[in-house]
Amino acid sequence: MAPQPVIPAEEKARLVLDLLAKRTTLSQAAQHIGVSPQAVANWRRQFVTAGQDGLRPVARRTEDSRRERQLLSEIALLKAALGEAHLALRSHRIRDLDRRATAPRAHLRTPDL
Repeated sequence: MAPQPVIPAEEKARLVLDLLAKRTTLSQAAQHIGVSPQAVANWRRQFVTAGQDGLRPVARRTEDSRRERQLLSEIALLKAALGEAHLALRSHRIRDLDRRATAPRAHLRTPDL
């Protein structure tokens, strides 16, 4: 049996939407794009289950989820760094206020007579 041609997800989505809108039949859609009716039925099921992302190749979905995990990890690191910087700034401000509060104020002293 010959391998099925690689059809872009956008093309599959258009085809499935035509099927769902009853603008074409399963066999007409399959013949038009050059695949089996079972393949088109699978795309319809995948689309209904997962939307257009369900029509992307599994390797692409895995790659996308890997990238998503990487980005979420970077976001967590950035949040932690931002939190540490915020705490350091607050600590610095508190120390600065404490120093100001305990420092002698020369301008408030009365001159010795």
